[in-house]
Amino acid sequence: FILDPYDPLNKAWCTTLTTIYRTTNLDSISPTWTVMQTAAQIGTGIGGTLSSIGRIVSSIEASGRYSVLVGRDVTFEAYVGTTINNGSSWSWAQTRNVSIVSGSIDYAEHSGGLTIYTPTENTSDSVVVMCKSTNGGSSWASTSTGYSGLVMDCLCPYGGNGDDNIVYVVIRAT
Repeated sequence: FILDPYDPLNKAWCTTLTTIYRTTNLDSISPTWTVMQTAAQIGTGIGGTLSSIGRIVSSIEASGRYSVLVGRDVTFEAYVGTTINNGSSWSWAQTRNVSIVSGSIDYAEHSGGLTIYTPTENTSDSVVVMCKSTNGGSSWASTSTGYSGLVMDCLCPYGGNGDDNIVYVVIRAT
């Protein structure tokens, strides 16, 4: 669940394991939730069967921009879906060609463009790898953190992080 930073009283997004939803009347007694992406639509976008949907994040610098981390097939290959028009269309890009058990996603937006961070755990060696895209998810670079464990969350703080080089990763030791 995430509030729209441009209209937090009315708009929000929510994910389940198989669907992405949005509401534009959150302030209503009974908000109406609209399906923005189904498992079948996501599967088409990632070229396989959707295994799960993870966290959705919103941009604080561009209204209508959201990204979501998903897993593909039974191998849980990580993909990131991004919309820049409030969910009317989505682009999908693979972050790493390895199996992941968990992962998280966050934006870094100071560096003159969108940077997306997704730390993932490689199931073959349990080493946490930081995936970084500086072009909104079209291509990715991966760097090993040197730590092992299960990724629980990540955060790229906005304040005091003008070069977007500070990223906090929460890892549960395994």
